[in-house]
Amino acid sequence: MTYYMADLLVNKLMYLDGILFTDGQLTALISEGQVDRALTAEMEEAAACGAINIDPSGVSLIRQVRIVARQALTYGDRETNLALGSVEDVVRRISAMPGSRTIVLVSPGFLLTRDHQSHEYDALDRAIRASVTVNTIDIRGLYTTPLADASSKGYGSEAAGYLTQADFTAANEMQNILGELAEGTGGKFFHHDNGLKEGLNLPAARPEYVYVLGFSPQNLKFDGSYHNLKVTVRNASGLTLQVRRGYWAPNHAVDPAEQARDEIRETVFSHDEIRDIPVDVQTEFFKTDDSKSELTVDSHLDAKGLRFRKAEDRNNDKLTVVTGLFDPNGNYVAGIERLVQLHLRDQTLVTMRNSGIGVKETFKVAPGRYLERVVVRDQEGNTMAARNGSVDIP
Repeated sequence: MTYYMADLLVNKLMYLDGILFTDGQLTALISEGQVDRALTAEMEEAAACGAINIDPSGVSLIRQVRIVARQALTYGDRETNLALGSVEDVVRRISAMPGSRTIVLVSPGFLLTRDHQSHEYDALDRAIRASVTVNTIDIRGLYTTPLADASSKGYGSEAAGYLTQADFTAANEMQNILGELAEGTGGKFFHHDNGLKEGLNLPAARPEYVYVLGFSPQNLKFDGSYHNLKVTVRNASGLTLQVRRGYWAPNHAVDPAEQARDEIRETVFSHDEIRDIPVDVQTEFFKTDDSKSELTVDSHLDAKGLRFRKAEDRNNDKLTVVTGLFDPNGNYVAGIERLVQLHLRDQTLVTMRNSGIGVKETFKVAPGRYLERVVVRDQEGNTMAARNGSVDIP
């Protein structure tokens, strides 16, 4: 059983989800001809493949099909999560590198069930925020149906026609995700072509112009539903428009603390500098032995750029300061996150505005070249700072 058919029978038609129907109930419905062709096709194929059915009523065969569907669904879910997770990992890795950032994804595609739609949305959102373009190539080239493919065994039951058509539908859906990743990030999608060398040359360059458009939906319902997007351009003669086809609404309201953590994490792994808050960064090191050194990163924040909330006789704010180290290739080495809680009387605030705030972090590292990145987030002002630096330790 394929992942596509397992998803259809378990998640969409819900025959095999283990909640709506027992094995006996399904057997009765099948005998009365009251089920979708998808289930009877898989039953016929299971019987043709020699599945054991010791119960004349057919209950045993239903049980075997249910088990196989669960196995196919579990394996397919794992493969899809790995694929999307890999895209997110690569985006996170190259977002810390300078210059234009482009990924070329060569893949036969993969299926997205409803449970993975939000994961795809997160991957697209992460790439857009990190200014990463995803170009995709369908490695299958000119795809043929399994029935016409000499390398495929094919089906052995009278349901072969139905199951072959289902495979063709699955192949199109697998290709769709490659198109969505490319179109959603301003990339190119190479498909329906066996010239893979030309395909690799085509997406090698970043688009000359990239425009990022965003909007905030009004009266958004947190129901996880899909919303189509339509973007039009006036006087678009001779132009080709590539945009995201839609988005999935979240299942719950955004938690401000979770949103802040995501914002900080994405900024740490980005390469861009942000100067909403003036920050000066200095480094020094001394060797403890031939193989180790202590590297100190000293960050000095100008408190005049911070915003405080007055409560009774105190001026309150919370700063999150993250100091990270990366190797020359942008690989994460180490990092320290520090929360600075400020509850200051007026006179103390005046003094701090004049002197600033110092945050010093120490790392034990081996000799080499390191890129340091300091990110500061001001909770009350909802502003950030991000500074880069480098140090060579002989």
